[in-house]
Amino acid sequence: LTIKEQHHGVVNALKLHDNMLVATHRGKKIRVFDTRSSQRIFSLSGHSRLIHSIDVCGTYIASGSKDATVRLWVCSFLPLSPYLLGSPLGDNSLILKGHPSSVRSLALNDFTLASGSKDGSLFVWDIACPYPDSSHMGKFVESEAVNTIAFDQTRLFTGSSVVRSLDFVHGARSAFSCLIS
Repeated sequence: LTIKEQHHGVVNALKLHDNMLVATHRGKKIRVFDTRSSQRIFSLSGHSRLIHSIDVCGTYIASGSKDATVRLWVCSFLPLSPYLLGSPLGDNSLILKGHPSSVRSLALNDFTLASGSKDGSLFVWDIACPYPDSSHMGKFVESEAVNTIAFDQTRLFTGSSVVRSLDFVHGARSAFSCLIS
């Protein structure tokens, strides 16, 4: 696959979803490409600063930015163009606020979104509710930047200079434990 679209800067994040490649580079836009034709299908914009991370799950695309926000788009990918569901903000995305600094990592799992930032804050959002901004499931603070996040069915893992896990069954801060140091 060769994407023949000119861009400037380094690609910051890539996610493959079915026959689509979701990408962002040193900018404020997300571009979605058809991997069969190498053509851009559409772009999403809204962040005011550099996008550090993206994730895709089902019909959701999430992005985290240096502007300290997470944006969440709900897209139907058929027929190869976005159908953006009604946003309370009118700009085709939900803006999730709460991080005091740059959002560096994201992970989507079913109806849950986790976001981690440079300052060590980790938010777990219930994106099934109509206004996730006002009802995130939990905020946890790490001792350093949250550089990467991953899920399984019951646990959330974060990575910095150590890897920690949070058990969703118990959900308490005490459920974090050091796995690698």
